[in-house]
Amino acid sequence: MYSSYSTLQRKQLTKQVYTDTQSTYLLVYAPGRHQALEHALENQLHRKFRLVTELAPALTDSVEGVLLVSEDLECTSTALTYFAAALRTGADFVVCDAAFGFDGSTALYLSTQHIPCSRCAMVSRKLLDRVRAESVRGGAGVPELLRLATAMAENCHRIPQSLLHFRRELCADDVFSADGKRALILSHELTMSQYLITLVETLALGGILTVLIARAFNNEKVMAL
Repeated sequence: MYSSYSTLQRKQLTKQVYTDTQSTYLLVYAPGRHQALEHALENQLHRKFRLVTELAPALTDSVEGVLLVSEDLECTSTALTYFAAALRTGADFVVCDAAFGFDGSTALYLSTQHIPCSRCAMVSRKLLDRVRAESVRGGAGVPELLRLATAMAENCHRIPQSLLHFRRELCADDVFSADGKRALILSHELTMSQYLITLVETLALGGILTVLIARAFNNEKVMAL
């Protein structure tokens, strides 16, 4: 199960606590290419879900949330559990951190602020109904649904776990929204002796701050240089 996970994801998985969310019925809406996603979903701990490529026919009354996926990706076995748990706390728009690159060596940490233009997010059924009513005849693609959901969400929740893995490098659209207001942290990990050297770039509202952090494996102490 761990073979396709990044080092960061494997480390986080060992500390995650299982939550019983099996009563929450979810849809995973991925109308585009989704071969990697379909394979990753086979290992989900949360089993009450359905992968669909057409949204309207699948929106039965029992659906409580929909994961909107705009491009093919992999996810950890705990991804849907975390998304479902967030919905149960009252969140209507849920995003999470992600790993990028073939081996997941670059991690994207979202800020605690409301993040626009996410490539993948869980939306509650109530919010999705409002978004589809707002879109032109309810026929908007996933990027437009995500954009509208971000703008209309009333209770956005960020999961501080790298639940997603994009097997490609970061691009400008991952870093900045159309209006330049996206904030995030990029982490590039290099192993050197007993330390994990992490180069962190914090981008917020156009400003860039670079910090070098040396973190020991054994005690997790952090030094900012």
